[in-house]
Amino acid sequence: MARKQVIVKCLASIENFGSMNILCSDKTGTITEGKVKLDNALSVSGKPSARVLDYAWLNALLQQGFRNPIDAAIVSSRPDVKSDYEVQSEVT
Repeated sequence: MARKQVIVKCLASIENFGSMNILCSDKTGTITEGKVKLDNALSVSGKPSARVLDYAWLNALLQQGFRNPIDAAIVSSRPDVKSDYEVQSEVT
């Protein structure tokens, strides 16, 4: 850590840092602003997919249970799109 010129205030954090596989950093405001932004919708092959975005948008729009920030980000990514679909029932 010293070679990288890192100041560690809590020594226990070094042990936690060493056991991490993934480190997430917030530079977009997701954590600080409490807002999620949709960047892209990808197919299972990792390529951008309008079809995946269509299904994700429809699912998020018609969500009847717990609404979460990801649903809100998906719906707000397409404010000009309207739906004629309506929920008939939902299995819980």
